[in-house]
Amino acid sequence: MKKIKLYRFFLTILSLTLILGLTTSCSSSKTSSEEKISVKNDKPSRNIPTTKGEKEEPVTRKNDDRKYEAAIKQEDQALEMLKNSINKDEFYVGAVVYLGYVGPGDKNSLTKWLKDNCADYLDQMPFILDIPRDRIIGLGHGDLFCIIPKDDNTSISVNHITWNYEDDEITSIIDDVLYRSENAEPLLVFVEHGAWPSNPDTFIVIVANDGNMAQWYPIINDHADPILPFDSMGNPLLMDLTIQYEYVYDDYDEYCFGDSCWLPPTTLGLANTKWTWDKWLLELYFDDSDTNYQPSAYLYFHEDEIKDYVLDYYGCWEMKDNCLELELYDYNGDHIKGCFPVIIDPSGENLLIEQDKVNRVKLPFFVNDEVSLNLTYLYD
Repeated sequence: MKKIKLYRFFLTILSLTLILGLTTSCSSSKTSSEEKISVKNDKPSRNIPTTKGEKEEPVTRKNDDRKYEAAIKQEDQALEMLKNSINKDEFYVGAVVYLGYVGPGDKNSLTKWLKDNCADYLDQMPFILDIPRDRIIGLGHGDLFCIIPKDDNTSISVNHITWNYEDDEITSIIDDVLYRSENAEPLLVFVEHGAWPSNPDTFIVIVANDGNMAQWYPIINDHADPILPFDSMGNPLLMDLTIQYEYVYDDYDEYCFGDSCWLPPTTLGLANTKWTWDKWLLELYFDDSDTNYQPSAYLYFHEDEIKDYVLDYYGCWEMKDNCLELELYDYNGDHIKGCFPVIIDPSGENLLIEQDKVNRVKLPFFVNDEVSLNLTYLYD
């Protein structure tokens, strides 16, 4: 199995490939940059927490003299080269990258979450780690975007909005200005949603020094690509730097031995099975006598000194195409939901499972930079 990274690129396909090594393709989804919204100014600005877990710490690197200075220099160079690339397209007012979804129950600091989930982006855009507290906008959970302005003279305002549903008409109202700067720098913006995924709680206005303006509701499509703002002529107003992950099985050539191949299992093939990895045990229970029964999933863990497994997560599971869809909860209310590609060997004793290919969600037994693991069948 191969994992291929596809990077989005601007329409003229100029020099970013040489600068940052990103390749891209333009999104076909459009949102108008000229939508009108109402502004409501009778609410005071809210003090919004911006980090996870260690909220008293800014999201930044620790200063260790020369290494820190070298890291900052590298970040400045990466940002300057990126801005140069943005300026090669006359329509762009900036760039955006979708970093992923941060759950409300995530106890990690934002720095740790970024290192655990966004290593590819941090390699190319290391300045993301040093975005300070006052430029991290939102409640600290939701879809996380990084917005890079075209240049130092670009202005950005990030606004909280509410949606009104009246007489079959949907309108958005600005009820709080979360951030505003006439000389904007890179931002991290958390976005949650209203009754519908297409109704985010955030509205962003970006105006470049040349007068180009983008009015943008930050949302993503089913493939986790940002739905970009376009001008009236159909030109995208933001460069999309989001990596697309595609998993290509190549007819399972890498997992075929003679006439035997690893293939995605069926629901019945995984029913009432137990799988182990290190100190973890995944149990997939299924009662085929009840057509209304939702298959149950249980994830157990044991410490070194304790032989018995302890239930850590519980929920439900389902096979969809080549993915094991899991929705799990722990006793603290933390929530894990993802669709994890799986293939099983002909013996039925080895199950290769990967991280969610769209949202890059990982199960708790994934550690470090692992994106796939081989689980072993546990006989009763």
